[in-house]
Amino acid sequence: MGNMRIFALKKTKKMVALACEGLDGCDPMELEMDSKIQFKNGMSTKEIQQVLIRSAIEKVIVNDEGEKTVEV
Repeated sequence: MGNMRIFALKKTKKMVALACEGLDGCDPMELEMDSKIQFKNGMSTKEIQQVLIRSAIEKVIVNDEGEKTVEV
C-alpha cells in the first residue's frame, strides 16, 4: 500500500481530459461527474483510474457497423 495523499482534483481533471482526447462527443466534465459519485476516502490512484475507465466504457456504444461512438 502506498502513502495517503490529499485527493488532487487537478490531476484527475488532467487524466480525464487526456482520456477524452480525440473522442467525438466525449465531455471531460460529464465523465468526471459520472465517476466522482463513486469516489470514497482512502482510494488508491489505481482505483480512481479504474473508476474513470469504467465510467468511460459505460459511455461507449458500438454501432451495427462496428464503429465506436460516445453516448451523449
